[in-house]
Amino acid sequence: MFGNSYTDLDYTLENNRGREENRAIYVYDVSSQTIPQWPSCNNFIYTVNSGYRKGKPYEQTHLYITSRKEVSAKFYIAKIRNHWAIENCCHWVKDAIMYEDKGMVKGMNLSSKISLIRSLVVNIYRLNKYKSIKAAIEKYSNRLTESYSLMEIIHI
Repeated sequence: MFGNSYTDLDYTLENNRGREENRAIYVYDVSSQTIPQWPSCNNFIYTVNSGYRKGKPYEQTHLYITSRKEVSAKFYIAKIRNHWAIENCCHWVKDAIMYEDKGMVKGMNLSSKISLIRSLVVNIYRLNKYKSIKAAIEKYSNRLTESYSLMEIIHI
């Protein structure tokens, strides 16, 4: 992508949930260059994720920019993994399970309050050790007394 002028490189290999994933992360120091669109950009981070999901091969690439001066690939891979953990644990659940993106509520004020309530519900289920938010919603829908008991357990 940028030639062989990367500052740092790191590889990881992960096997879980029936998937094998290889990650390569390249850090390119661009602090000495002026990029008009991103004047405070110090690094480009380029990732290549490849492997097998359900026996089928895949490859994805991502490009990130940052104003941080850190050039360690290990540092950035941890930050990127943390970001995607939040995306997968919070935003995906609220969209795929609670259909947040299909909501008919308009207006930033009300929609942000409803999003906060959805986050609160997800966190209550997680604090009560539910791994499947979908199963918890199915169990507690239209059962107000049982739902209150979830909040008593965690002392809200």
